[in-house]
Amino acid sequence: MLVSCSEAVKEEAPENKKEESKTTFKLPVVIAKATQISDRIDIPGVVAALPDHSVKISPAIAGKIVSISVVPGSHTLKGEVIAILDDTHLRDQLNQSKTAVDTANVAIKQAKSNLDFAKENVERQKRLFDAEVSAKKDIIAAESQVATAQSQVETAQSQLHSAQAVIKQNSTEIAFTKVHSSIDGVVANRFLNVGDSVDPNTPILQIVDLKKVIVNAQIAVELVGAVKTGDSATITVSTTKDDNQNRTADQIEATITSISPLVDAQTNTVRVQLQCANTAQTLKEGEQVTVAVKSKKAHSVILLPQTALVPDPDDPKKQMVYVVENGKAHRVTVEKRAFSGDKVEIIKGLKPGQKVIAKDAYGLPDQSAIEEVRLSN
Repeated sequence: MLVSCSEAVKEEAPENKKEESKTTFKLPVVIAKATQISDRIDIPGVVAALPDHSVKISPAIAGKIVSISVVPGSHTLKGEVIAILDDTHLRDQLNQSKTAVDTANVAIKQAKSNLDFAKENVERQKRLFDAEVSAKKDIIAAESQVATAQSQVETAQSQLHSAQAVIKQNSTEIAFTKVHSSIDGVVANRFLNVGDSVDPNTPILQIVDLKKVIVNAQIAVELVGAVKTGDSATITVSTTKDDNQNRTADQIEATITSISPLVDAQTNTVRVQLQCANTAQTLKEGEQVTVAVKSKKAHSVILLPQTALVPDPDDPKKQMVYVVENGKAHRVTVEKRAFSGDKVEIIKGLKPGQKVIAKDAYGLPDQSAIEEVRLSN
């Protein structure tokens, strides 16, 4: 039996050796090269309007709404009338004040006439006294009439000033019944309707200007040193583009405008604020986005074509490449970190200068003979 087993081994061995030596694969090969790249830091962010670019519009006085000229989505200009309050009672008060002004003017005219007559009477009484025709008491009585007439003029003038002040106040309040937009923007919310009562503490509309926006993001405290004010970044947001509701990602360039000196103790992060143009109105207030910041600190990595990676047959969750040495390919398990176009960044498993099969290596037996077809990286 031992002899029989030995002969069987001797018969099979030459066949295996013969099959291994005859099979040669002609495959493209690239050389793993170290490349200097900058780290990209991805952090979450939330879109917000610039200060005073998201406002809730309230009237300056209380009243009942009789007209609203805009709806959500409407574009408004600064100073445009967007709502009107009922001014009926204010116009009635204005007419009453105008009547009071007219009455005061008549009273002033009459009081001044009385004053002139009283002054003339004083002069006449003085002449009569000098002629020893009238007594001293007549002069005193005439002078008392002058004082009375002067007081009547002053009272009438005070009434005129009061009536004029009321007219001015009525006119101002009537002007306040027209509610104006305080900024250029788009109506985001409408809180009230025609017929509703409103006061200075109750907003009618919210108007937002998002031609420029800020993005508030949180960066891990250990990464703060990798960014600084003035660094550029990319804002990525998902948008619906076509009738089939397919989602695509829009990218908008932004700039870091501030980095907080404070650390959030609960999240161990630092607030970073960015600003960017939003002329297409892609970004919406309160929207969550991804902020990609390019670090100034470059590091060396190995980039390979994505097609060079194949699943590890022993563990499909892992990936590997085929390294060519002395005309034969052998499997090497690698770890990747990120993609850049059609390239993948290898962070473990390879060294610069090693030859790697660039594609079509899936299912290749380990230690296969390789005829290299050199590709450029």
